[in-house]
Amino acid sequence: MKASHDIKLPGATIGRIAGLLRDARHVIVLTGAGISTDSGIPDFRSPKTGLWNQKDAKLLTEPGAFDKAMAYFWKFGYEIGKKILKAKPNKAHQILARWENELGIVKAIITQNVDELHQRAGSRNVIEIHGNAYEGKCMFCRGSYSMKQMLRLYKESGKTYPCCIVCSAPVRPQVVLFGEELPREAMTRAGEEIARCDVALLLGSSSVVYPANYFPVLVRDNGGKVIIVNQMDTDLDRIAEIVVHGSISHVLELIDAALRAQKPRSQASC
Repeated sequence: MKASHDIKLPGATIGRIAGLLRDARHVIVLTGAGISTDSGIPDFRSPKTGLWNQKDAKLLTEPGAFDKAMAYFWKFGYEIGKKILKAKPNKAHQILARWENELGIVKAIITQNVDELHQRAGSRNVIEIHGNAYEGKCMFCRGSYSMKQMLRLYKESGKTYPCCIVCSAPVRPQVVLFGEELPREAMTRAGEEIARCDVALLLGSSSVVYPANYFPVLVRDNGGKVIIVNQMDTDLDRIAEIVVHGSISHVLELIDAALRAQKPRSQASC
């Protein structure tokens, strides 16, 4: 079936999405950087503000590669870290939390984001496949540091990256950079949720980062339906049941209103 693309968001499309979510057995939500931009956090993998991409990974093969890589990371990471600390969950995060806790629709959120905004909004089953920026570790002694501590060490040290107060080794947040292995536990949990999923809602993802861009394909291949809400076209639009272009917060508000207006499945069948 060819996906329906809607920019003006007719009521029929919103109602259809609400119906798919309401009638599904196991809805998962896949989120990318686009869901957090309304909270003031830029996409840390984007060409303009990205911390890491394939071109920059060449730093690792050059003389003095480690120092260069860490300096590059923290040049951008310090500014983005400050934005993450100030950020608050937006309407999209809050709606997804309600859909899990009040309506019982969302069973899991698999996110590429490292900002913890889903959890701060109240979502409980959140799988972070790219790590968490709030959790810092010394790369030698494995001492733990909070985001605030890492930023303070970076600013006060006058160095190109923060260093451990115990052993003086570099400290970095537990986020996945280009070429690094994804956390195994998170990937195992993600695979389990995808295997059970019959409707996947993809929000704010450019769908270019593997393996996250393959998750919707797995859902479709397992017989599930994919709904995409994004500001722009993605390579996955062709496999989606419905594609909506627009503000994620606005679209979710419309879907939320439709869900609340519809009768629960048990009542509708009476």
